[in-house]
Amino acid sequence: MIVQKFINNVLQSSWQLLKPAFDAPTAYSWQGLARLTVFSFGVAVLCWVLGIVWVRELSSALTQVFLIFTVQWWGVYYNFKLIPWVTGALVSVLFFGNFTGEIQKIALIAWPIFSGLIAVLPDFVDRDLIIVSPPPEKRPGIVTLVSAQALLSCWLQLGFVVQDWVRDYPVLLNDDFSRSAVLLEIEPISPQGIEFLKAIEAELTAVLTPLSWQEVQQWLQPPQRQENMTQVIQKASRNYLTSVERALWQVDYTFLNQAAGYSMQFVASWNGPQSRSGIPAYQKNCTIAKGFIAENGFQTVVVAVVCDRAKRVMVTPDSPVE
Repeated sequence: MIVQKFINNVLQSSWQLLKPAFDAPTAYSWQGLARLTVFSFGVAVLCWVLGIVWVRELSSALTQVFLIFTVQWWGVYYNFKLIPWVTGALVSVLFFGNFTGEIQKIALIAWPIFSGLIAVLPDFVDRDLIIVSPPPEKRPGIVTLVSAQALLSCWLQLGFVVQDWVRDYPVLLNDDFSRSAVLLEIEPISPQGIEFLKAIEAELTAVLTPLSWQEVQQWLQPPQRQENMTQVIQKASRNYLTSVERALWQVDYTFLNQAAGYSMQFVASWNGPQSRSGIPAYQKNCTIAKGFIAENGFQTVVVAVVCDRAKRVMVTPDSPVE
């Protein structure tokens, strides 16, 4: 009984605080729309408890619609200057977030446009909801406002496009944006082609160094070399590249049999999107030779993989890499 009485007191106190906000002077007021919003929300909650799906979805949509009109009417009543942008955000969520369960990128892109249209709507509709022509002195301001909001939407769209490009093609972060009017290079990073060749070097070293020199010679023989190197390159690409980029990097290598060991030259070519003509390629030379370490007065033969620093070379589709 004490708990029930406490709950009743809390509910009554809450209602006394909220009641003035819902006291509608007339049905045709923002308070009346607020009552409809609360009623629709209550029906949606009740249908959610009872499991009536279609009524719940309809009530949820009506709740959002009534909330949009309530907020807009409240802002106009109290002359809140930023209310079109608040209402525009609610409209974007209604159109692009209600049925998906999450707010999509398109909702943020459309938000400035919705806000601009809502801001200029009173200039085209009078109090009797009749379409009228705006006064000539207001037309430049209307054009400026709508154009600015459209430009902001375009910038947001560009930002998301660049974000998706960088996610799918991280190599674009290595490009030169010094002459770009819309992109700014935040911080220099190591070119991805160089890092990819480092990954190949690390994988090649991890495979060969545990082997004996005789096993390395067999590993590098023509029947097995192509298959072994393909596995090394594929594993390095899986460990370092994104799934989209793997098909856009081409790795070629040349093999030389030298007196002191073997020499391999790797060339990684990028065939994806870029800002300049030509094919960006990265080159790294590696030497595989016998090494010796002293253990207990004896020399033990080990395999040494030594690679130089990778460098970038720009080539055309028909020219060879030097």
